[in-house]
Amino acid sequence: MSSTVSAQPAAPSQKEAKVSVEEKLYLAKYKLDERPHLLVLDQDVCQKCAVISGSPQPCMILCPADVYKWEDGKRNIVSYDNCVECGACRIICPYTNIEWKFPRWGRGLSHRYG
Repeated sequence: MSSTVSAQPAAPSQKEAKVSVEEKLYLAKYKLDERPHLLVLDQDVCQKCAVISGSPQPCMILCPADVYKWEDGKRNIVSYDNCVECGACRIICPYTNIEWKFPRWGRGLSHRYG
């Protein structure tokens, strides 16, 4: 018994519309935790990363929610309230300089539809 598998992807339907990242993030609901769940352990390590990797650093390039910002060439500012909790920043940091935990007590990101 042989079956034929089509190698071509299914064509998108006429009803599907392209949605920007910003529009998708709008569908997320966030309950702020007073205690940050993201922490840059050592700002000196971030400066070293900026010198070696260039600016913007890997965490800033990869983060879909623009959580990390370089301020005055001296500090990496973390806007943890924007975080979508993907955990990519802790994986991409070449110096393991980002401490990442889930927010406490069911706070943080929740999806409105699903």
